[in-house]
Amino acid sequence: NEMDLTTAVKHWRCLRHLTSITVAFITASGYGVVDLFDYRNEDASVLESMTGGLQGIRLPDSTLSGLKASDILIGRKRFESGVLYEDQMRLQQRRGYKLMCVTLAAQMLSLLDAFIFPDSLDTSLPASQLHGLALVRSTEPRLGSAQGPLLLSLLRLSLVLLSHLDPSSVKFLQCCGRLRCLLHWTLELIRESVALGGYSAAFQDLTAPLDRLVLAIVLQAHR
Repeated sequence: NEMDLTTAVKHWRCLRHLTSITVAFITASGYGVVDLFDYRNEDASVLESMTGGLQGIRLPDSTLSGLKASDILIGRKRFESGVLYEDQMRLQQRRGYKLMCVTLAAQMLSLLDAFIFPDSLDTSLPASQLHGLALVRSTEPRLGSAQGPLLLSLLRLSLVLLSHLDPSSVKFLQCCGRLRCLLHWTLELIRESVALGGYSAAFQDLTAPLDRLVLAIVLQAHR
């Protein structure tokens, strides 16, 4: 059902706020951008034990179900001998949060899709290129600017999915298509920031968060 503009704006502000909270929770749970490249956290098994996916979590192709507090117990394994207790507790907690973090990232991105992406994908129309970038350049004012523009949060959530979803699943395919568009907007924002600042050097503090995430996307795509 269509909603009026006032209601849509209220929903958008609420989702923007929830996105900042979700990214903060996922990062604190051990799934920040840096953690995704820590090979000590990798599981070498081909068959993912929690959902039966191949080389990653396989989420349902349809609407995702809600999360329960007991989901944190999924993925925990028996303690291994010869490994420090503190290290095993850290890994146990991280494994317990894995399915929750991946599900939350997928849910937030699916909810935001209806607001970010235009109704028409015709590239000849200006709205198809500018609509999403205009929305995601803003920063959530109630939580400060630590996470940067909303676009950075969307990239962080997409990297979580890219790292932990089953590569043969529909959700992974949707993530790649969405990430391609988000990366395009990121490059546009970097060019815009450099032009407005009058910078001549390749890397500047103003675009450093964007530069780091672009590098993370390239590295993840080549893993």
